[in-house]
Amino acid sequence: MVTFQISGHISHDGHLKLDIPTGWKDSDVDVSVNVQPKAEAAQAKKYDFRDLAGKIRLPDDPVKFQREIRDAW
Repeated sequence: MVTFQISGHISHDGHLKLDIPTGWKDSDVDVSVNVQPKAEAAQAKKYDFRDLAGKIRLPDDPVKFQREIRDAW
């Protein structure tokens, strides 16, 4: 077994293309791929809460609801 460690780039359409010269020819192989974002890319992306807009339904008045929840604590 040989382990290759390379850096890649995922294109705007979500595809990762790999071109790895192995030195073997006309061979059947098993391939394992682990994809992990680089540290700076993982920290730069923050969750966008705008996709939740209009999906959360609060009963009655939101301020009244929040005060009731606080009282329960």
